[in-house]
Amino acid sequence: MKVEEFREALQELAGEPPAPDATYPRVVRTARTKRWRARLLSGGCVAVVVVVVVAVITTRSPGARVNVNGFTPSRVATTTWTREASPPMVVTRVAMADSRTFALGSIGGAGAIIELTPSGASSHVLTTASGGHPNRFPAITDMAATSQVLVAVGQDVAFRNGEVGAAAWYSNDGGRSWRSAAVEQPAGLPTNVPSGVTLPLTTIGRVLVVGGVLYAFGSSWSAFSAPGGVVPNVCQLLVWSSKDATNWMLVHVSAMPACSTFADAAAGPGGIVAVTTAGSIVSSRDGARWEQPTPSGDPLLDVAGLSGSGAGYVAVGLDGSAGAIWWSSDAITWRRVLSATAPSAAGTVREAAFTDVAHDADRWLAVGWRIHAERGEPFTDAMLWTSTDGRHWTPSQRSSGGFEQFAYAGGVAASSVGAVIFGQADIRGTGAAENPVREDPVLWRSR
Repeated sequence: MKVEEFREALQELAGEPPAPDATYPRVVRTARTKRWRARLLSGGCVAVVVVVVVAVITTRSPGARVNVNGFTPSRVATTTWTREASPPMVVTRVAMADSRTFALGSIGGAGAIIELTPSGASSHVLTTASGGHPNRFPAITDMAATSQVLVAVGQDVAFRNGEVGAAAWYSNDGGRSWRSAAVEQPAGLPTNVPSGVTLPLTTIGRVLVVGGVLYAFGSSWSAFSAPGGVVPNVCQLLVWSSKDATNWMLVHVSAMPACSTFADAAAGPGGIVAVTTAGSIVSSRDGARWEQPTPSGDPLLDVAGLSGSGAGYVAVGLDGSAGAIWWSSDAITWRRVLSATAPSAAGTVREAAFTDVAHDADRWLAVGWRIHAERGEPFTDAMLWTSTDGRHWTPSQRSSGGFEQFAYAGGVAASSVGAVIFGQADIRGTGAAENPVREDPVLWRSR
């Protein structure tokens, strides 16, 4: 993909609410859509239509076996997935905390949390005050739970000039009422943001509970106007910690190579690990001293997600035109264990990408998309791959060898109570002005 196409895709997304952590795959898909429309010599806007759809999907995973990590998967070989309409919000992540499932994101320029009940109903848990600027909105990006408190993180109006920055909230009564936490902001950030910038000055993208201590991970990003556009000048990986969820202190600030952004964080045998979209790593074994080890082995490229277990870490993303999965036992030496491509067909582009990965007591789940072979861009099929050891992966299949045709999987969460995937389905239209591409926000839930 050309740099110009990628930049145009970023600019096209500037008006969409919100872009708290405008994930790389989403931008890539927008760039591919623009390229495909250009071939038709016509343009059109993408409309999202919410349609209530419930469908039962049965996928097959490899039979249970004892893996090298010493545990025996208890999940049966067949998993049933139920598709349902996404809640009425812009979903940027699904999270599981305190044995409950939540959809996180925003509603009308305000951060929002909606709980997803086992029956399929949903209920609002938190809606923050709206604010910010036309291109930078409050949003919730992740949740976690300790034995005493529910914690939500993301971005909110945090600076005197009304700019959006890193934010956190906490609830002591199971989510019935929430309070804003005090979050330390890095020094030296500019007070003015150039027109057209979609990224906030600071944001939090992930929160973990390790040893009873809360850790939050995010990034800062600022730029200045220059001939031909804006030029980034501050790109930092940020780590906060909190013992009580009410006060968050910065414990690590480091520059990110190539002005990348924070991708994900996880805990495992190599300690607490954060990774950027460019594959640089920050880690700590005690939460106090943070290091920047140089990864070895197969390079981490265009990372979108990271998850950990007691045996190691799995990172997912994009390697060239193929979806990639990497494995590491220590978060330093990485090995690419899977490259997933789209089926070949005349005149179509063979591209695929993984967007997220999660782990529960039984297995790993990696989700993403691939170009639909018969239709080409911008039509994609949702992918789901599973593994019991993080090294050997099997695609879950329903029709034509994929999880679901004309769909896109944007993220996944998993726990002992099941798994949830969010994304888009029923992609349709030609991309022409009279027939724009449309897609329905959906969830897939395992029961």
